[in-house]
Formats: sequence, structure tokens, C-alpha cells
Amino acid sequence: MVLSKNFGDGIIEKTVDVKDIDAALAIFGNQDETVRLLESEYGVQLVYRGTEIKVIGDEAAVARALKTIAALEQLYTSGLPLDEQAYAVIVGGAIEGRGDDLALH
Repeated sequence: MVLSKNFGDGIIEKTVDVKDIDAALAIFGNQDETVRLLESEYGVQLVYRGTEIKVIGDEAAVARALKTIAALEQLYTSGLPLDEQAYAVIVGGAIEGRGDDLALH
């Protein structure tokens, strides 16, 4: 479930809940390296507590960040490693607008 807030001037906040804490920890990486990567790549702010993740920024950037988080969660739950290569492919696809390619089948 995704909750939304609109702050005006094109800035929105969307909140999503990752299924479990292990997935959240895997997604955010060692010492929150993925948090910093997503914030830097998309120009968003991530705030998280437990399995709840808030993404704040302009609408397009928030959408790309949420797609990336969903793809990383799906990769983790499928049993595949969330390594540097996986992050590069998933984040690169979202940046280039290949959102449909992010879903794992």
C-alpha cells in the first residue's frame, strides 16, 4: 500500500511498506549505501523506520525511486543477491525510464 501527500510546488511524499525487515535491510545495503545512492541518483529524500519507507521529492523522481525499491524487494524475495551489479542494473533502468524492464518475471 502506498500513501501519498502533496506539499505543493511539485513536491510529494509517498510512503510504502516493505514486506519484512530483512528485505528492508537488504535493500538499504551496508551502512545505508543504497539510501545514499537512491537519494543522489533521483534527487529524493528517503526516510525510513523499520519496514516503512517515505520518499520525498518531485513526482517523477519519487515514482522512479519507488519502482527501484519495488524491484529490489522483488529481487531479494526471489532469492537473488542484492549485489553491486544488481543495484547498477535496476537503478540504471529506472534512470533511463525503462520502468517496465525493472519487474522480474
